[in-house]
Amino acid sequence: MTQVSIELPETVYSVLHCSPGELDKELLLAASAHWYQQGRISQEWAARISGMDRADFLLALARMGKDSFVIEFDDLDGELAGERMMNRNNSNPLPGGNMQAVKQEELDTIAQLPDDTDMDEIMYRLYVLDKVRKGQHAVDQGQTITSDQLKREIDSW
Repeated sequence: MTQVSIELPETVYSVLHCSPGELDKELLLAASAHWYQQGRISQEWAARISGMDRADFLLALARMGKDSFVIEFDDLDGELAGERMMNRNNSNPLPGGNMQAVKQEELDTIAQLPDDTDMDEIMYRLYVLDKVRKGQHAVDQGQTITSDQLKREIDSW
């Protein structure tokens, strides 16, 4: 394992009210969360660096007020537009639809990914596919808001 050395003031433990071991863990978590938020590492690697399993890492992100999934609005708009087009062309089932067709679509999505795709990317693709399916159902039910309304709502958080 690689070690990194940093110099901190002698009083850092008393100021932060923690032990050296607690500070080590906190620094590892802060670094891995930061690199994950930048998109430099996957959730899997961030969890590994922080010494946690993925579930604990995601819970730690939530406690820190960080996003569990790093999504750019422009990227999401593009993915949603592509998924909507595919949905129209393939008559995708929506919530409450044919479960066999839903499973087949998910298997097809996984099969189209490169062989070296990691589990984070597979989970993300299935997550987006499910959200698109549910979103399309909401659109069909008239339960929508505009992108500008969504951005204003997020800014208010």
